[in-house]
Amino acid sequence: MRLKREHSQARSATLKRGWSQRNLALGLCRACRRPRAVLLSGHVLSRCEFHRGRQHVVQPFYGYSPPKGLLSLSAFSNLAVPDLAYAAGLIEGEGCIMPNSGKRSNRISWRPYCRVSVAMTDEEPIKWLYELFGGNMRPRPTKNPRHKDQFHWEVGGRRAGAVMAVLLRFFQTTRRKHAAALVVKISSITGWWKSSAHSGKNPPEIRQLLRKLSEEAGAWRNDRGIPRR
Repeated sequence: MRLKREHSQARSATLKRGWSQRNLALGLCRACRRPRAVLLSGHVLSRCEFHRGRQHVVQPFYGYSPPKGLLSLSAFSNLAVPDLAYAAGLIEGEGCIMPNSGKRSNRISWRPYCRVSVAMTDEEPIKWLYELFGGNMRPRPTKNPRHKDQFHWEVGGRRAGAVMAVLLRFFQTTRRKHAAALVVKISSITGWWKSSAHSGKNPPEIRQLLRKLSEEAGAWRNDRGIPRR
């Protein structure tokens, strides 16, 4: 008689489900042994301060753990208002907010991605943005001797979403606000879906959400912020 072998992923999913339920019953974080986070309103979350920024807009599926150390979307909420207003003015005037989308190499799964960048000939504002939000900073030499060299600052993924989450209320133009909101949506699920090699193993709600966000980003790019109907 041949015994049926239980899949390792299904076995770990069962153990993880029971562990999360026991932690919630003990008043601990559902992802670790730390105490739960408490909001200013007194509401007690189901996760600790470290894992609260890793919650998904839909319930994460069992059997898959997101990458460790994901940046919380509220990481820059404690910055001073004048600094945030000045950063929003730099990005809105001299920067580029890019919610984008495309299909992966397998032509099956959707891949939304986003980035925020600023390029200027003055190094001081670029260095200030880098010290404030992190990301990447690099010089961009020019081939024309009559032109000045540029300095480029760029953030992407979860960090771009965290930056846009605190600067969204300072933007004045409708197109920038729409782009920033899309960046926050896309970056909020970064790390919760599998790579292109395992795209067929994503649950249906993840695939539908990826396709919806990709279509919104494509509509913003092609129609200058006017979504398709």
